[in-house]
Amino acid sequence: FLFEYQTNAYNERNSFHVSVGMVFGLRYASKTKRVFEDKNTTFDLYDSDGIYVETVSYDKKRVKEHNSYHLNPIKADAMFRFGWGWFNFYATYSVTTLFKKNEGPELYPFSFGITILKW
Repeated sequence: FLFEYQTNAYNERNSFHVSVGMVFGLRYASKTKRVFEDKNTTFDLYDSDGIYVETVSYDKKRVKEHNSYHLNPIKADAMFRFGWGWFNFYATYSVTTLFKKNEGPELYPFSFGITILKW
């Protein structure tokens, strides 16, 4: 949901525009993919403190794992955009944490950049 203001809505090439609002999202699925150089290689897994956890071996070169990874299933980002014609700047800041409560660090992702497209 974005509120937008344009100085010249009838001429896309010569128009300043600005918008502000919220963007919502729903996580559908999460996965990781690991690629190994050799099949049937044994790996020792350690936790973040360097303590041995287990030994694993994969019979494929590519391993895909589907999991939630403690990610928040719903996200809400505040968004601000402005630009002239096809040249635009944007910034987003997540008002929800990346991970579920008490299941990971308290992180609030953000992004910013430039877009070149019709408004």
